[in-house]
This record gives sequence, C-alpha cells and structure tokens, in this order.
Amino acid sequence: MKINELVEKEKNEIINFCKELIKCKSETGKEYEVARLIERKMNELNYDLVEIDDVGNVIGIIYGQSNKIQIVFDGHMDTVATGILENWKTNPYGAEIINNRIYGRGASDMKGALASMIFAGGFLKRTNKRLNNGLAVACVVNEENHEGLGIKHVLQKKKIMPRCVIRVGEATNLQLSIGQRGRAEVEVLTIGKIAHGSTPWLGMNAIYEIVPIIEEVSKMNKILPKHPLLGKSSITVSHIISKPLKGNIVPDLCKIILDRRIIPNENERTLIKEIKEIIEKVREKSSKIKAKVRIIETEVKTYTGYKERVKKYFPSWLMDKDNYIVKMAQQALRKTFKKSPRLICWKFSTDGSYTAGVLGIPTIGFGPGSEKTAHSYNENIPIDHLIKATEGYINLGIELC
Repeated sequence: MKINELVEKEKNEIINFCKELIKCKSETGKEYEVARLIERKMNELNYDLVEIDDVGNVIGIIYGQSNKIQIVFDGHMDTVATGILENWKTNPYGAEIINNRIYGRGASDMKGALASMIFAGGFLKRTNKRLNNGLAVACVVNEENHEGLGIKHVLQKKKIMPRCVIRVGEATNLQLSIGQRGRAEVEVLTIGKIAHGSTPWLGMNAIYEIVPIIEEVSKMNKILPKHPLLGKSSITVSHIISKPLKGNIVPDLCKIILDRRIIPNENERTLIKEIKEIIEKVREKSSKIKAKVRIIETEVKTYTGYKERVKKYFPSWLMDKDNYIVKMAQQALRKTFKKSPRLICWKFSTDGSYTAGVLGIPTIGFGPGSEKTAHSYNENIPIDHLIKATEGYINLGIELC
C-alpha cells in the first residue's frame, strides 16, 4: 500500500488523537497528563522502546536494521496559557472541528504535529525493514519558556548524537525551515536611594534613573544589524519592575527585562557590551547613576520535580541551503507534495537553538499549521495539514534513515 493510502486509511485515528492531545491541558510545567497519553499511544503503536525520563520527556524509539539512532523527531508537549476565555469562539480545550480545522490551545503549537509524528513513527515501525537505522521521537517539556532544556536531556541521557534533528511541529505551513534568530532575556538594574514619598528629594528614584536607559534602548532598533535570510535583530523592553512595592516610598531598585532577538555574529559578550555602552553614555550626563546588566538565569522546575538552573540565552542557527540534509529533506517532501517545499526561516526561537546552535547537529523544521495562529486566540490547524504532515514525516524517516 502506498504511504498516502496507508495514512488516509487511518485518517480518523490521527484526527481523534490530535483532539485528545488538545483536550489535555498542558501549560508549561503541567505536562503530566499529556505525557501519559503520549506514552500510551506509543505503546499502542508498538514502538520498540517507550519511556518517560526523570525530566518528564517522553521518548519513543523505532529501531531499524541497526540500533543506531539516525534521526530524532523533536516536538514539545507544553503550551502557553489560553488568555481571556471570552476572546475564544470555541472552548480552547474543546478541540472542535469547524470548516475542516481543529480549534484549541496547542493545535498548531504543536499538538497537531505531535499527533502526526507519533503516528508516523507507528507507520515506520510496520515498515522498519526499509530502514537501515533507527529513529527517536522525543516529546519534550518546558520548551515554551526554556527551549533546548528537554531535548538536551534526551540526547545526553540516551547518549544519542544523531545525523539530523528534525525540529518538527513548530508551524512551517508544510514548508521547510532551515534556521531562526536566537534570543536572550537581558536584565538591566538601577539602584537608587530609598526615601519617604512625601520627601522625594531626600532619596534617589531608581525609576527615574532607568528612564534614560529605556530611551536609548528604544533607539537601538534603527542601528541593529540585519541578516539576508534571518532578518533584522531586534530589542524591546518587555517588563519593568520597581521595589519596594509599597506606597509612600521612593523606590531604590528598578529593573527592566529586554527581549533581544539575535542573528549570527551576535553573542552573549556583544549583547552585554552594547548595553554597558548605553549605561556609560547615560552616566556621562548623570554621574550618580548606578546600573548593572546581566543575562537572566533562572531555576526551572518540571512537572516531575526535576530542577535545573538555566541561562536565558538561546543562539541563532542557519543551515546552508545546499547542505546534504536539506537536499535529502527536500527530496523526501517532494514525494509527499509532488514539488519541493519552499525554504523558510522561523521568526521565533525553538529547540534548534540547542541542537544546531550549541551542538552543531544538522537541524531542519517541518510542521503543519501556520505560525500566525500559534499563541493566539482561536488557535487552529487544518485537518489536511495534519494528514499531509504525517505523510511528510514518514517520507523524511525513510529518506534519512
């Protein structure tokens, strides 16, 4: 039976599993139920090995004629919050089908892709005589806030160094992604002098001290570099916090969080340097200013109770369009769509920051749905994308294994 016929035969099962995944709430740090659901489905599909590690990732393995893991399908189980429920036209956990689209939180980011790749693994299990090497399907935790955390543990603890990581699921509209900008969360802190609110002249307001820094940051976007494929690097103030958080007090501490999107040739050192230069520029006008800058580090806790300290720095990466993995992926997807997929780059950050940006493993992206609906109200995925993505993952598995 041809691959498209095989998938079409089990179309309803794929759709129903996608709906089950959406109905299972799994905001970051709360992936327990969806992990158990995925574990059960992988066992039903007769994966050779299924396990949940101490971090909470679900790993399913299909062995080929060799036990060597050639590729890893990587997708995340967590979702962002729903936001204001009144702004949804459906129940965000109802998985309703309207006009051949499944609606719900995580539909395009990325439970539709999870359903497709998990079933693709099941199909490949039945035809594993065609595979020279094995593949792993890694469904990871905490990606929305700390991309790379889950897949790092999968690769380290299973001692896998694959030929390729298919960063599946992050929506590509069924096109082929070969890169992304990176990101960093940068904290700038100003220190003032506390005083009673009735006598502010006796203190030094830390909020006032940070205002000229914000003004200089706002000018940066005009001069930040641009990449021909990844686009422009950018910076914006995403949070501002002052302390003490009580009335009648001049705050002696204020901090801003900067969302900094980065392109190749930008790194931790250059990010810190540019902000320090702003602080020095402001200090020339006000020698009293006391300010510090750092890339944020935070402790992550997964649903299993596992804890790890993580730096909020995620490098950019880009595959050469002539790389043999890219060429093979195009060839595989040509069998699905009868034409080569368009090469694109993601605007957002993914686990590729770790697999490609840190480890240098060839990484590509292919997923159903549009990034425009991800994280938004009325998130949805077209059913035909769900089915075609399953075919695409099967062909990618055959070609690359």
